[in-house]
Amino acid sequence: ALLPVVSLAGAPADHPLKPRHVKLLSTKMGLKVTWDPPKDATSRPVEHYNIAYGKSLKSLKYIKVNAETYSFLIDDVEPGVVYFVLVTAENHNGVSRPVYRAESLPGGEWIQIDGFPIKGPGPFNETVTEKEVPNKPLRVRVRSSDDRLSVAWKAPRLSGAKSPRRSRGFLLGYGESGRKMNYVPLTRDERTHEIKKLASESVYVVSLQSMNSQGQSQPVYRAALTKRKISEEDELDVPEDINVRVMSSQSVLVAWVDPVLEKQKKVVASRQYTVRYREKGELARWDHKQTSNRRVLVENLIPDTMYEFAVRISQGERDGKWSTSVFQRTPESAPTTAPENLNVWPVNGKSTAVTVAWDALPETEGKVK
Repeated sequence: ALLPVVSLAGAPADHPLKPRHVKLLSTKMGLKVTWDPPKDATSRPVEHYNIAYGKSLKSLKYIKVNAETYSFLIDDVEPGVVYFVLVTAENHNGVSRPVYRAESLPGGEWIQIDGFPIKGPGPFNETVTEKEVPNKPLRVRVRSSDDRLSVAWKAPRLSGAKSPRRSRGFLLGYGESGRKMNYVPLTRDERTHEIKKLASESVYVVSLQSMNSQGQSQPVYRAALTKRKISEEDELDVPEDINVRVMSSQSVLVAWVDPVLEKQKKVVASRQYTVRYREKGELARWDHKQTSNRRVLVENLIPDTMYEFAVRISQGERDGKWSTSVFQRTPESAPTTAPENLNVWPVNGKSTAVTVAWDALPETEGKVK
């Protein structure tokens, strides 16, 4: 179960939000943790950051650094041992929720998590071609819900069939701090896996290794906190009546209704909104804009393009569900340059007629009607 760093019971609403983009990197000097300031740091200023680390969540050391510091080197760590790291932001009104990470320094005969060694690979039935252990998986990401973790990753470098570091599969491990790890062998082609039936509000460490007949790669670690189970009463409302008004060929004004504000007719503290938008198509990348108002101007769009928009409400650390998408096409833009090389000459035999010719505008100017 989760061991809280500091009790937040009764803390005012203006304590800091949690630090963003927290990373934990293994270096020659130790474990380096880096982070960015929380969202809404202007109205919820940070006075200092707390860094806690240890082999278990039950035996943590605590360090405080000032609000202008965004990195810290943990040098009193042992090779081959997984360390948990927690980072929080604090001011005189309270402490943010912690962000959890896990990592180990290379070295040691075994990689250990609370005394339990990482499991090695099983036998392979195919012809052995590899001569070295594989490289570790890339871009390992973990997303959490209240009772499961979704793990995704990319293939290791130089892991193809003809490589001396060929990867033949993966070994996924997971477990709570202080408890034995569970292991799931995965095939070489798998890139995602969902771990189910987990406890809510608990910290889990996830390890992922590439494997072949020569052994296993250095593990990649991630620590994740499963979310609190939210009752229907605690769920945030979904924005309604999403309206997208064209302002120009490259900008639109997105407005919406917050059901709670409409019912209560009063301002709710710490209410934030996020608008996401993209060109129409499931493969397009989402862009986001955040605001405390119920309308926002979205600029730098592409003329004559269909866009998809949706809005989400956030309050404190909680995020609501995205609204139903609304689609809007931006209008064409007017040409910004005049035609060049204009030529006029008389028509033979017609004193009142001339022929006019000019160069076509480049395609970058859009359609010319």
